[in-house]
Amino acid sequence: MVTGSSKNILQRLSGLRPLFILITIALLVFSCASSPTIESTHQLPLAADIVKGRLDNGLNYLIRPNAYPADRAILYLAVKAGSLNEDDDQQGLAHLLEHMAFNGTENFPEESLVSFLQSIGIRFGPEINAYTSFDRTVYTLEVPLDKADNLALALKVLDDWARRISFDPLEIAKEIDVVYEEYRLSRGVKDRLMQKHLPVLMQGSLFSLRMPIGKPEIFRQANQAKLLRFYQDWYRPENMTVIVVGDLDLKSTEKLIQTTFGGDFVNNPKRNDSNASLPLPQAGRFAFSAATDPELSSGYMQFLYKMPAVGARGDLEDYRRSTLLNLMIGAANARLDEKLLQAQAPFVQAGLSIQAFSRKHPFLGFVVVPKDGQSVEAIRSMVEFKEQLLRFGFTDSELEAQKAELLATIKNLLNEADKNESSQLADELLRHSLEGESVPGIAAEYELLQKILPSISKQQILDQLQKTLSIADITFLAALPESQAKDLPSEQQVKEIFIDVAKVQLQAPVEQITVESLLSHQPQRGQIVKEELLPASKTLRLNLSNGMVVYLKQTDFKNDEISLSGLAQGGTSTSSDQDFLSADYASGLAQYSGLASFDAAALNRYLKGKTLSIARNVGIYTHGINASATPADLKTLFELIYLYFTATKIEDEAMQVYLAPIASALANQENNPDSLFSLVLNEVMGSRHPRVLRRSLSDLDQVDPKKALKFLQSIFKPDGFTFALAGNLDLSVTKDLIERYLASIPAGKVPALHNLQIKGPKGGDTLVSKGSEARSLVYETWNINDSYSYQKFVFGRMLRELLDIRLNSSIRENMSGVYSIGAALGYQTLGASDLLLGISYGCDPQRIEEISAAIWKELESIQAGKIEASDFAKVKEILLHTWRADIRRNLTWTGLLTQLPLVRGADPESFVAYESILAAAKVEDLVTMANKFTKPQRNRIMLKPEK
Repeated sequence: MVTGSSKNILQRLSGLRPLFILITIALLVFSCASSPTIESTHQLPLAADIVKGRLDNGLNYLIRPNAYPADRAILYLAVKAGSLNEDDDQQGLAHLLEHMAFNGTENFPEESLVSFLQSIGIRFGPEINAYTSFDRTVYTLEVPLDKADNLALALKVLDDWARRISFDPLEIAKEIDVVYEEYRLSRGVKDRLMQKHLPVLMQGSLFSLRMPIGKPEIFRQANQAKLLRFYQDWYRPENMTVIVVGDLDLKSTEKLIQTTFGGDFVNNPKRNDSNASLPLPQAGRFAFSAATDPELSSGYMQFLYKMPAVGARGDLEDYRRSTLLNLMIGAANARLDEKLLQAQAPFVQAGLSIQAFSRKHPFLGFVVVPKDGQSVEAIRSMVEFKEQLLRFGFTDSELEAQKAELLATIKNLLNEADKNESSQLADELLRHSLEGESVPGIAAEYELLQKILPSISKQQILDQLQKTLSIADITFLAALPESQAKDLPSEQQVKEIFIDVAKVQLQAPVEQITVESLLSHQPQRGQIVKEELLPASKTLRLNLSNGMVVYLKQTDFKNDEISLSGLAQGGTSTSSDQDFLSADYASGLAQYSGLASFDAAALNRYLKGKTLSIARNVGIYTHGINASATPADLKTLFELIYLYFTATKIEDEAMQVYLAPIASALANQENNPDSLFSLVLNEVMGSRHPRVLRRSLSDLDQVDPKKALKFLQSIFKPDGFTFALAGNLDLSVTKDLIERYLASIPAGKVPALHNLQIKGPKGGDTLVSKGSEARSLVYETWNINDSYSYQKFVFGRMLRELLDIRLNSSIRENMSGVYSIGAALGYQTLGASDLLLGISYGCDPQRIEEISAAIWKELESIQAGKIEASDFAKVKEILLHTWRADIRRNLTWTGLLTQLPLVRGADPESFVAYESILAAAKVEDLVTMANKFTKPQRNRIMLKPEK
């Protein structure tokens, strides 16, 4: 089960930065919609296609029909109860109760619940899940609707979770151990720092005393009576909302909900909610918490302004205030992004965001990750940044750019109104039920924004900023690696910085000039020299005059989306050993340098308000471009691709900026046990080939910007590149753009791939001793020589899915040995022809051998053909539904059309046989696949605490 929450539309637009003290259990949620015809003090209505109801017993429900993806529905059971509702002797029981929902109910005893859901094609984890937070517990199902009774059965599962969890004592005992394994995995530097900072930030409130994971000395003593008391106290129908969104009939679904969830609940007398409120902001309050930790690999400094409490208004005034805040935060982060591109900046990361445990308790947070030895300078720089915002606000160009970006994103959502994912709409209804967010529909919101944005001035944004920071209730939090303890600021130092900066004269920001065009001149047009229709996939293949190949696939999956992938063989294998490091860092150096006459900051400003993304990627044996755009911005995307091939540059200042955070990470990379484990794992998987060894600070001295640029220029040549586009394509327009911007790239051939002879491991154990917590991470892997075929690829996916089912049943549920365990299986086809199986888990260090033996026992059982017919059927059902969802995504098509011919050496239409291969597969095919792996070939990489 996971812990987390979702963001609404406006939050997604505001460029929120990570919260480095890792308090991410709940986020501030603003209303995301409104109606322009509603008075400012009136509650905003729900969209017309949403049905909201309440049963006689008090249970609430929300239903929204949505046809994308087809034949699927998202179901939530949202319970307004979490760790804040626990009594002193129940700490951790809200979370344990959530786990128990999967361990047996009245209608689905013991493990039959998960088994049943898997049998109808639902995958445990991605499609069956739940989370517990401070004030809520949310259960999730994503259900295929290809069978008539699936929706009714899924609602029956939710109803059982709401009032019929079994709480069998034997199951409780087993699940306590699973929850303890989850607790074990959470231990470490993040948890230690949170325990240090949280009481200071939350002023000793109940928030700091009721972490959802709980206290092991309490939850390990849980019993049926304690769990039942919490269940009957708080799982009350009036505390619950059932949410259903998907490709469904509204009236029949409402009737199903009324029939399924009606009747009485067994509850204790009603109790008042616990008081978890924070004191109101206090002018002049300054709270301070600073710490070092030997396992911390990257430090941070942040100061947070406590903001006035916000009620669940959901009216026009609330919407306007939310819009002002989001424009303010987005514009501030855009300015910070430009500061990060300056070599003299004393920090390697910085951001501004709204942070909170609930809507009622928001903070405006400024955060910096300082360069090594520059902690005080980084704090001062961020305080000066805050003070500049407070005195001068934003320029006209900054505000207009942020308005354009917000409006463009909302317009894209409007264009996709009939193709928006059910999961996104369900999340919106979840926030409505728990936070009071208004949901009038995207059309109403777009109309409102068109009217409200022109009326928002930079003075209003400044007024909002000054109002937000009017009460200086500040909490300062900091942490550094123990090796940098001398750089940890004192409380007095930080106070003096705030006092001093308030007296300093600062310069007002200046307007930035935005260039009107990416290209100084139009390139000389190339030609499409051949067209061919691939009949099985209905894909058009084009050959261009410069040697490039392009696949075009028209789809109706999305109205306003085109995905693009470009791929070539080569990668860093084409560089010499002496130049390898320059080649390996080349794509990052170029990203920080901009393109043609644009520096990176100017390029970012030019792209504001355009809905597109593009990234260059360079691996060991391949390199390419991944991108997406709306049809309206496709021309700009093609212009960028043309410049990637013809006008890449690397600047000295960009090199300093890009390498600074890498240097900081390298200096402390072995501090954190998990990071060190990953480093060693990567080395073992590459048999410690020189090119897979961990980097050191001295390695950065070998990075040469001229060699890096020469490398990129050598591999980005058209002959050898394959591009694929999928989405809402106008073929005539797209072909014109292809001839103008792809076929026009000057001729040149990608250098041939060089086989580096990076071999996989051949068996044995590797121990990593690091850390003080009693926790282990383990990766068991087999690497065998085996030729690839698409049929064997499908069989491999089946074996992986079967292993996931078997390992979760035997090792998580029966042995209570892990919180999570999963398999990965795939082929490596460039530089080698290998089949790789990996199984990863975390556990008690004392149980590694026991769990490892159990894993091998399961694999041996499959090798012997001991595969239950029901498990084999589950595998087929899960993979069929997963495939049918995946193949209706544009990104899947572009990946397949480039990866199959260039990486697998296979027919680009191989994938059309997926369903027929899956249907024809037999148990013997999985047995054959499983028998490729032997015990002597097994590698185990194990993290254990230092003695």
